[in-house]
Amino acid sequence: DTGLKELIASGAPLPFGGDTDPQNPVWDAMMPDAKIKRDKQAITTEEMFKDYDLYLNYMRGGPGFGDPIDRDPQSVVDDINGGYLVERFALQVYGVVAEKGADGTYAVDAPATAARRKEIRAERLAKSVPTREWMKGEREKILAKDAGDHVKQMFASSFKLGPKFFKDFQTFWDLPADWTLLEEEIGIPHYGSHYHMDVSELPDVKTVQFVEQ
Repeated sequence: DTGLKELIASGAPLPFGGDTDPQNPVWDAMMPDAKIKRDKQAITTEEMFKDYDLYLNYMRGGPGFGDPIDRDPQSVVDDINGGYLVERFALQVYGVVAEKGADGTYAVDAPATAARRKEIRAERLAKSVPTREWMKGEREKILAKDAGDHVKQMFASSFKLGPKFFKDFQTFWDLPADWTLLEEEIGIPHYGSHYHMDVSELPDVKTVQFVEQ
């Protein structure tokens, strides 16, 4: 029910994606009668599509390295002006106060940025706990499988692909031998849940056995 066939025939704008703010989507309004489904399946899906269905996959930048509030404020503002960063996230994530000028571009408010970053560091100290205490709480969450579905799916799929990683994870967190986390128990669609086969089952494929020298 996307109405894409009619949109194409009439030459109307098409929803090619490009919504810069996920909390304020624009292209949804182009298809008022569409049944929109959102999930966190990344770039893989087993959903079946028909003519004029629409699939959009958003790829965002990685998290990078280091403390966000140590990043050069000018680089953050450059990202806003370049259309790579939504303005409100400059303050929320990087502690950068950006002021919009008459020409529509943003500039760093250096004193306000320094003050906000000082506040963020104080807020962190106020809620910080010793590492061992934090790990104890995290272990209880792991035992109870208390995490967001997208986090659990990431770990479950990693465990399936890498048994050694699973054993290392069990050892690091001192988990019981019978503790497991499977994609099937999470209750959300995942690639390979219905149609999958081991690579060794493919014709003319010979698997390589890695050994430690």
